[in-house]
Amino acid sequence: MIPTYFAALVLLSAWWARGTRQLSMLLFWTLFGGSAAFILPVLGGASLSPAVSFLPLLLLTALRKGGTSRLTREMSDGQPGFWLLMLILWGVVGAIFIPRMLAGDIDVLTIDRLTSSADDLLLPTPLRPVSSNISQAAYALGSLLTFACVRSLLQEKDGYEQFGAGIMLTAWANVVAGLINMVELYGGLPSMLEYVRNGSYAMLNSDPMGGLQRLYGTFPESSAFAGFCLGIFAATLTLWRHGWHARQTGWLALITLLLLLLSTSTTGYVGLMGYLCVVLMLDGMTMLSGRSPSRWGTMSAVAAMIIMVISLLMLVSPAVFEPVISFFNLTLFDKMESQSGVERGSWNQQAWSNFLESYGLGVGLGSTRASSYPLVLLSNLGVIGTLLFVIFTLSFLGRSRPKDRSDSEIWPIAVASRHAAASILIGSAIAGTVFDLGIGFYAFAAAACGMSVQHHKKARLTS
Repeated sequence: MIPTYFAALVLLSAWWARGTRQLSMLLFWTLFGGSAAFILPVLGGASLSPAVSFLPLLLLTALRKGGTSRLTREMSDGQPGFWLLMLILWGVVGAIFIPRMLAGDIDVLTIDRLTSSADDLLLPTPLRPVSSNISQAAYALGSLLTFACVRSLLQEKDGYEQFGAGIMLTAWANVVAGLINMVELYGGLPSMLEYVRNGSYAMLNSDPMGGLQRLYGTFPESSAFAGFCLGIFAATLTLWRHGWHARQTGWLALITLLLLLLSTSTTGYVGLMGYLCVVLMLDGMTMLSGRSPSRWGTMSAVAAMIIMVISLLMLVSPAVFEPVISFFNLTLFDKMESQSGVERGSWNQQAWSNFLESYGLGVGLGSTRASSYPLVLLSNLGVIGTLLFVIFTLSFLGRSRPKDRSDSEIWPIAVASRHAAASILIGSAIAGTVFDLGIGFYAFAAAACGMSVQHHKKARLTS
């Protein structure tokens, strides 16, 4: 294990941000998706990101604050953490045994960092135990650790306050990184962010798309940056709609949206449209129930004004929109016919074949890849793992607000976290390649659960 300068920064941040402030730092470190705190030569030079490297320090804080009893309570039967625990156990056991049980019987698209040649990455090879079984199992355990530690620290008095501050800190830092990247690309300046992207990831800094430079911020490529922006946009937009630091969150949502659009990522565009459709559908259901959605009037008025202006311009001068139409044809509608689209389509076909050939068992966590998260689940974890993931997801996305309204201060942050996690899922459903959804997803999932039952009982007793 070879440390980098990010390892020292992670240690310094843990020393500076003690207690629940480490929730803010955990979210902040998720921004550095192209960075490495440690390099692991034994796993083919795999990188440990700053966020993953921060987890042991977060665990120590969670144990000091709440002890093992609070951590294990979050995994008890009936809690969302229980279903995540079952999912991770199933995944880790499958990663160890299934590639050995079915070795040579099924062809997969391997993601082995140790022995894979370029041809192995493009062509199906016989199933066998590979390094990615180990790395994906380790990331899965890290996801469980993230969820448990964040849930534990959120039970502290200022837990949600610090988590909300972390969303703001991460959003502002992402805006700064995006603007720096924009100046680098459009101003022809030397890249300052290259020092940040020190991980052993493939840096796919592609050519301009439709005449626009593709932003990628602190990430290896534009689609990862767009996916991160989508989660931040969903969180800040929801906070703005609930009036939580509305001036800041409103601007953050707007600027993050612009950065997402400037990434020219098909994944980001489709994910954004999917998320906004979900928001509009939920708001429509709220209106039909006789309640008023948060800031619905403002959003609908702005949306109606934009549609009217665009419609008027299309009638008066349709030629103005020809470059726009060409751009969206290039990034969205013609994408499936491109080499990348055809290649990713073949990944999905192979993943579906792996699911069928394994009789619904899956070929083991980390054994193969796809280009859609549902197919990643089916091909890697089979029917059982997919059902466990669905139950876990519904357990935190479907939580309702307590009737006693004892969580009025934390509810906007919990809802924002729910929207962020949902937007990450939508983006991954379009182009997710591996099981790991990132530290940020499981941190948002933990916050989306709201306060524990024990906390609400304590709040009622002290009120």
